[in-house]
Amino acid sequence: MFSQTDYNFLNSLLLETSVRYSSIPEKVKKSSYFLNLLNSCILIKEASGRGSLIRVADRQNFEAFFNNIFTNTEDSEINKVSNVAKFKDSKRRQTESNYIVFFRGDHPVNINGIEVDLPFYTINFGVFATKLQSVCAEKICFVENLDVFLDIEKIINQEYVFFHTYGRIGRKLISKIKAQKILVFSDYDFIGLKEYLTIKEIHPHTSFFIPDDYQEKFLKYAKPFSDDIKKKGQTPSKKVQLSTDKIVVEIRTQLLKTHKFLEQQALFINE
Repeated sequence: MFSQTDYNFLNSLLLETSVRYSSIPEKVKKSSYFLNLLNSCILIKEASGRGSLIRVADRQNFEAFFNNIFTNTEDSEINKVSNVAKFKDSKRRQTESNYIVFFRGDHPVNINGIEVDLPFYTINFGVFATKLQSVCAEKICFVENLDVFLDIEKIINQEYVFFHTYGRIGRKLISKIKAQKILVFSDYDFIGLKEYLTIKEIHPHTSFFIPDDYQEKFLKYAKPFSDDIKKKGQTPSKKVQLSTDKIVVEIRTQLLKTHKFLEQQALFINE
């Protein structure tokens, strides 16, 4: 019987491709399926710095193994109803996102194939919200945090359609976006860099927003990382570690050197 611990471990490999061996629960390390995956070279253990990584070497067979365990024909989509039925907890497993998104802007925009009077909704209601199927605009700016999104015009000019999603942005959601130019405005941390790179993989014309006074803001308002090194976002993902993107390299180097990061809210502080 596979547990939530097994699911979390295997799902992390699906998302990240590799994980630190030291972070894997002892229960998983001693399991027969883990040893079989290593012996069959579907997973491999390799040295990394002072420790080691577990990496997916045969992705096709690994995904087949995962799907065979956690997917069935009667419930192929994990949702909160099936989580309650199986685990008595709607949040027990990661659920398939409904892609609820929010828009603000000064220009009409095509959303889900319909021309939307975005200025009307922005002025009268603050946002336009929808379950997204598609959006098409000349310039789109992704804003990570909701409070910043609702006040975004103070920082970035209104030639953009501003976009905020409930939860983390992923490849499926990004594929629903069509734009000539995409700007990412997030916290200046490893998670923000990862999301920027994820978007840029699909939309090469993506840029990362860096204000002119970024270094001054960082010196004054940067926040120390948590003492818990295992906390999400405390270390760079493989994607961020290996990136040669100029902006990613600069911010990654600064984060690793100072062990501090800048929240995007700091840009609203008037000197």
